[in-house]
Formats: sequence, structure tokens, C-alpha cells
Amino acid sequence: MKKLSIVLLLALLAIGCTKVENKKITKSGIENDLNNLNENYQLTSLQDSLLTKLVAYSKGREYFIEYYYIPEDATKFLVDNDEFDNITSKLFEEIEETQLSYGAFLNEISDYELSKEKGKTKLDSLYILVDKECLKLQSEIDSTNKLLENIVTFKLLNIEPFTYKYRDYISVSLLATNNSGKTVEAVNFNIKIYNKLNELKTTLICTSSKPFSKSRKLSYEYEEYDYDRRDIYKALEQTTMSSVGKIEQVIKRINLDGEIIGKNQINFKYKTYDNLFGYCPYIDDTDDLMIKIESQKYKNKAIIENFKTMNLIDKESKSFVSLNAFQQKLKEAFN
Repeated sequence: MKKLSIVLLLALLAIGCTKVENKKITKSGIENDLNNLNENYQLTSLQDSLLTKLVAYSKGREYFIEYYYIPEDATKFLVDNDEFDNITSKLFEEIEETQLSYGAFLNEISDYELSKEKGKTKLDSLYILVDKECLKLQSEIDSTNKLLENIVTFKLLNIEPFTYKYRDYISVSLLATNNSGKTVEAVNFNIKIYNKLNELKTTLICTSSKPFSKSRKLSYEYEEYDYDRRDIYKALEQTTMSSVGKIEQVIKRINLDGEIIGKNQINFKYKTYDNLFGYCPYIDDTDDLMIKIESQKYKNKAIIENFKTMNLIDKESKSFVSLNAFQQKLKEAFN
């Protein structure tokens, strides 16, 4: 719809603004010409912004300050009246020498905005594909996790401190029950321990390579001076069986009769974002889809960079002015 609107606006320009679009941009006429354009042609924000700035420059420093609501304490950073007039005069001399018409100026910007919109549309379509793929992967992870949770269930049996060779330990005992009817060869899992206020006290990261068909008691020991697991020890030191409110199990991966189930990966619980931006925690940067996104981002950036250095060509005189230089001169009034 936006693309169609721009095309229709260009058609209106050709029909209703023929005289204005063929006129050359001049310092003396730009204010009236901009008014005529606004009466007959709905300028885009970028077109209006650049032409409005030119009008502000053409009317002098004091008008520029008033129009853009520049605070009084900030005007000291603006060049004085003579230098302001000198800069703007040179700008308009360059524009008038190149005989830059309003039609050429507006058409170049419209072409840029169309290209930019096409690039954004392509990128958005890729973002949608990423979201769909990520939702699919999340669904697979959720299904696998549900399957894993039903294979083995864990029960907390005991939390018991003890000393061995003058070192303090805490032992945690679990009962693992196999519900599958097959042999659990190995299992990787986490146990989250909560207090009776439903506050998470610690998470035990566990692995067992002891096969069991029905059930097995598993024990894990935590030492005070094992720095890799000292946080767990400290949390368990403040925990007793009577203070435990509940436990939660998260089975990451399991070997069931030789079949590996699960990928031992973090469940990010992905959901569709309100504003998609091509992110999925389960898709690697080397994936073809992510490569396409980076490629399109590069193309979109190139469109903007090319616009900054684009030549605005008058179709009649074949003369031109660099838009980059044009925009730069609009900024030169500030030190």
C-alpha cells in the first residue's frame, strides 16, 4: 500500500505540479515553491525535512534559531550572522549552478525510499521465517522434555553433612525411578531445590552412568573447598530436609537402551516477540537463514550509504549536486 501511495503521489506530481517540479531550486524562490509543493503534492518526511531546512537557511540565522527552537544557551555554538549567511549563500550558489530541479530532487528521494522499503520488506520476511523455525524447534524441545520427564522421576531422600579426613562435605541422596520398562544406561539431569516459601535455594547439576531398570539410589557429594561447586555447598549448608518445600527435575539427556534422547541444551522457552528482529537462541549464526539475514542487512545498509553519496541529476541539464555534500552543508552552520 505504501509503495502504491508513492507511485500515485508521483503521478499527481506529474499532473498537478508540472510547473513546480520543473523549476530550479533557488534561494529566493524556495519558500514559495515549497508552499506550492505542499498544496499539490504530499511530501514524504525526508523530502519535507530537507526542503524545510533549505527554507530555514534561506531566511537567515535568527529565523533558523526560532524555527528549530534552539535554546538561547545553545546559540553560542552556532556561527554568527555573517558566517551563517556566507555558508548558506555558498550552498545555494552550488545548487543554482547545478540547476537542480524540484522534480529531480523529489524523484531521487522517492526512489531511495522505495528501495529502502523493499529492503525492509525482504528483511521482515526473513525475520518471519526465523520466528516460524524457532517456534518449530521450541515445540520439538517441549515434546522431548515432556517425554524425558516421564521416563525417570526423582525423589529427594536425604541431605546430610559429614566430615571425612578433616574436610566438610554434604551428601545429597536421590531415588531415581525408571518408568519406561527399558534400561536407563545413563542420565544427565538437574534438580532444583526450593524452600517452603517457594524460593529457589540451589540447583544440583547431576550425571549418572549407572544402569538401572527399575530404580536406583543416587548420591552426590559437595565439598566446602571445591570452588567449582562451593555455591551449591553453601546453599545446602543452610538447607535441611524439613526446610525443603519441593524439588523440580529437569532431565537434559538420557540413554535408554542405547537410544540417546535429548540434546542436553538450555530450554529458552522461546515465544514470538512483538517486534521480530531475526533472533532465535536455537539457530546458529552459520545457518543458511541467518546468513541470508546478514546479507540482507548489508544490502539495506548499502542502500542508505549509497543514498548519502548519490548524485541528484537534473534530467534536462544533466548537471548534478552530491547529496552527501548537500546534507553536509546543511550541518555546517554548527561548529
